[in-house]
Amino acid sequence: MRLQISWFAWLFALWLALWPGRRLWERLDHQLTPGSWTEKLREDATRCTSFVLPRDRYVAITLPRKRGDIRLLTNAALPYSVATNKSERLETERWTYAIEYQFQDSHGEVLTSGQYHFRTNCLLYQDRRSGELFTNTFFASRLVIPASMRPMVIGEARIPTDAARLQLRLLQSHNDIQDITVRAYAPLDEAERKVQKWNRLSPEKRKQLSRANVYPSVLLRDAERERLMDSQWTLLLPDGVAGADYEPRTLYTLKLNTGQLIYDMALPAGLPVAKGMRGIVPVPTGPGAAKLRFNTRPTYLSRTRNLTVLYHRGQNSAPESSTVAIDSARDREFTIPANGGILEIVAPFEVSIEAFWKGQETAEWMEITPCPETLSQYELQPKTNVTYSLAHLNGLPTPIKLCLRRPSVTEPSVVEWELLDPNRVVVAAGTITMNEYVSRFDRRVQNADLAPTSEPVNRFFDVTTDIAYLRIRAVRGNVLVATYSRPQELPVHRTVPHDYSAYERSLSDNNTWFLMWPTELSEGLQTVSVSTQPRPPKTRDDIIAGRFEWEDFLPVGARPAMEALVARNAALPVRPELLPFTYNRIRSGHEFSIATVTHERAGPRLYFRANHSPQTLRVMAGSQLLSTHTLHANHGSIRLADVETQEVDTSSIRIDVDDPNTELFVNRVSLAQSDPTYVKRLLHPIDPGETLTFHYKRSFEPNELVTLKFFPSSGQKPSSTAPVHTRLQISLLAKRVESNQAFSTWTHLERTVDVNFTPNNQAEAVPIVLASNDEQIAPGQPIFLPIGEDIAEASFPIQIRLLNGNRGYVSLYQLRQELKFDSKVSVE
Repeated sequence: MRLQISWFAWLFALWLALWPGRRLWERLDHQLTPGSWTEKLREDATRCTSFVLPRDRYVAITLPRKRGDIRLLTNAALPYSVATNKSERLETERWTYAIEYQFQDSHGEVLTSGQYHFRTNCLLYQDRRSGELFTNTFFASRLVIPASMRPMVIGEARIPTDAARLQLRLLQSHNDIQDITVRAYAPLDEAERKVQKWNRLSPEKRKQLSRANVYPSVLLRDAERERLMDSQWTLLLPDGVAGADYEPRTLYTLKLNTGQLIYDMALPAGLPVAKGMRGIVPVPTGPGAAKLRFNTRPTYLSRTRNLTVLYHRGQNSAPESSTVAIDSARDREFTIPANGGILEIVAPFEVSIEAFWKGQETAEWMEITPCPETLSQYELQPKTNVTYSLAHLNGLPTPIKLCLRRPSVTEPSVVEWELLDPNRVVVAAGTITMNEYVSRFDRRVQNADLAPTSEPVNRFFDVTTDIAYLRIRAVRGNVLVATYSRPQELPVHRTVPHDYSAYERSLSDNNTWFLMWPTELSEGLQTVSVSTQPRPPKTRDDIIAGRFEWEDFLPVGARPAMEALVARNAALPVRPELLPFTYNRIRSGHEFSIATVTHERAGPRLYFRANHSPQTLRVMAGSQLLSTHTLHANHGSIRLADVETQEVDTSSIRIDVDDPNTELFVNRVSLAQSDPTYVKRLLHPIDPGETLTFHYKRSFEPNELVTLKFFPSSGQKPSSTAPVHTRLQISLLAKRVESNQAFSTWTHLERTVDVNFTPNNQAEAVPIVLASNDEQIAPGQPIFLPIGEDIAEASFPIQIRLLNGNRGYVSLYQLRQELKFDSKVSVE
């Protein structure tokens, strides 16, 4: 008896010793924790029991008798220092984690399993009086802050009928995350006397259940009350003893939050740009200016940050780069002269962009902020598939396009495709390995966030008529799939220059390929929305550097042609070997210099266009008269042989003509001249209803491209700027490679092109017709004809037919990469 009393005395003494320590730790916890974590917050909050997910084992939850959806509400627990560190939040604005779940039967056999990935953020509020930080939800331990709740719903259809338990564990998480807490809910079993139980609810509970109704709870009918009773949820806790088999944690939620949100998860309205994700703004065509307005989160204004704006004018010119500084003291706007093209914004931080454009003749800014297009794709997991039923029109093969992406770019993905006959027998099959890098322009839309995805991988098929089904199966890794089709005989319709403008194209609904929906798919497949943007043009460094060869194609048969001087792209360099084909406009009585070309000694050539004849033309070198010519016609050419056959100063050449309004054009002029330059081209006339046939020989270069330029003719010199409308039909009479194969590029064999052009009165943009000074032609409109690897022939005819409109001129050419070989002769 004396021994029992002594044990009780020892226990009582130990309790007296530990109780002050517990109170001391709570006071110390209050002092060590920054922010407004006070007992007052607990008094104004509701609380609920959650449990922590372990990594090394599963926690098991017994499923209730009433079957329905299982709702899991997850919160990532972050250390206070991490959640409130502004510098880290700027770089790591999302925290990721993944949960693995299993359904087991009563014998412990795994029936089905899966993974669920989350991206979360922490919303901080500031007390308006004290200035202290807090969150809308919080734990009892005030050194840990819960991030924003992320839900996970397992639908009743995905739960096996004989499932008895749900097992959960933490699969992976960001290094900043301390642990993950979960609240599990299932539908409340209120099978009987629902209306009577409704009457027993408190007024606050009735108001909460009927908060989505447009009228008060007292006006609800019995049927509506029964449905509201069915919408109640009951909390599920893991099996076992709390503290031993699982770790419980109380989560508090404020009833009324009067704080000010200091870190908003949503950016202001506009085009979102962030680290690793660029923004694209197409600019309308026409002389004017573009203005960008940058909106950031309030936390970004405490420091100066730089972003880059790239202006892409076209494929044959390098982008122009500008650096913009963003802070609270600067005007967060950037203005640049722009005429068509694309603005690409690169920023190492999150920013929202609003774009505006104003033409030279307009006084107000027009908003051109783009809205990224959204593409719906099926997400295939390994061993899942989608099947498409194919319909062949008019007994012709059906073109098919596959657009594949990787939702996760951590490892390569492999896709298997199969072409099946009506009896489901495989006729052709193959695999596609995807190693594409993370896209800088496209993102997956996930839980209102933008998650990374890979660049698209496109594959094309010319499916023969004996094929009835196309099946796509994921072999390794998850894959996003979208499938398109188009009729074989449907011509591709283009409107130029409208469709070659990125801004106009973004407003057009002219589709080339049409989305297909699968007829069969694996159970449980989900669709994923992908936000897409146009791509900036891929600059061709060989063309920008002048390392290319011009190859002109002539029509078949003896046909008339016309020489014309076409305005040259001023952004491209002029190599010495191209000087004989490059012409400058020369003014009568003004001196200019002639460049020496080693491979041509016949002298420069002069083209003239006069209003009347005859008249006298004199070639001078300083004060020295080199030659005199009498112009007996209103147009023609003269070879200036005296310039190089005599010892003269070629830097002071002058041409004098009686009529100073006579137009003069000379080649081999020094590049220092400021007047616009022209290149001589051979143009081929085409009348309405006429067809020109060109014989094209392939180069088999990557991204093989043929360019057709159409020059609308307006007859005599126009007195107005009336638009010119012409329609062309372009046919590539080529054969494809053997069908039922996968190609990375595709060639459209039939095109109809509407050429719309308003004449421009600027002289440097109008081509100069050398054989006539009366006919007026408009600047050429380029029409691009890509040649893909699906074409088997090395050469084939290209037919051009003028369907309607006025007479015009065409030029078919190709820019090919120049091949130079350095030869060296040695004697042994």
